[in-house]
Amino acid sequence: MKKVGIVLSCALALLSGCKKEKVTLQVDERATAINNSHPQNYENLKPSIGIGLAAIIENEKGEILLIQRKGFWADGSWAYPGGKLEYGETFECGTLREVEEEVGLKLSNPEFAGMANVVWEKEKYQFITVFMRMRCPADQTPRNCEPDKCYEIGWFPKDNLPSPLFPALKLFAEGKTYGGSL
Repeated sequence: MKKVGIVLSCALALLSGCKKEKVTLQVDERATAINNSHPQNYENLKPSIGIGLAAIIENEKGEILLIQRKGFWADGSWAYPGGKLEYGETFECGTLREVEEEVGLKLSNPEFAGMANVVWEKEKYQFITVFMRMRCPADQTPRNCEPDKCYEIGWFPKDNLPSPLFPALKLFAEGKTYGGSL
C-alpha cells in the first residue's frame, strides 16, 4: 500500500465549526492509479471543486450496495452509487437520479448521513461528497445500468467491505467525515 495524503478540511461551517484536520490515509495503489496513469500535465491544471452525491443504500439485512468503479478516477475501487450534483438539484433529488441511472433502483426518502471533503492534491481537484442514506425494499433488485463505468455491483456487510475503497467512502467507513459514518 502507498500512503496518499488526503486533506479533510472545513467545507460547511454549520456542520464543522471551521476546524481543520489533515488525515493521511492508507489507500490501495489501484484506487490511486490516477496519480500515475493519466497523461495530463498536472502543473498546468487550474484548481477546481466539485460537489458529489453518495447513496448509502441498505437492504433488509443491513448490507450496503457498492459498485466497482471503471475508468479514470480510481479505477477498480469500490464506491457508492452516486455522481455529481447538477445545477438546481437538491441533494435528495440528485441522489435519487444517480441511483436510478447507475443501479436502476427507484427509491425514496434519502436522508443526510454525512459529508467528506477530499482534495486530490496532484490533480488540483477538490471534491465535496454529500452522503445520503436510504433503504432498498426487498421487491427491488439493483442492476449494473452503466457497464462502461462500473465493473460490478454487490451487497456487502458493513464490517466486511471489499477493497480498495474509493477515498471518500473510506473516510465515511472510518467515521472521518462531518456528520456521520456507516
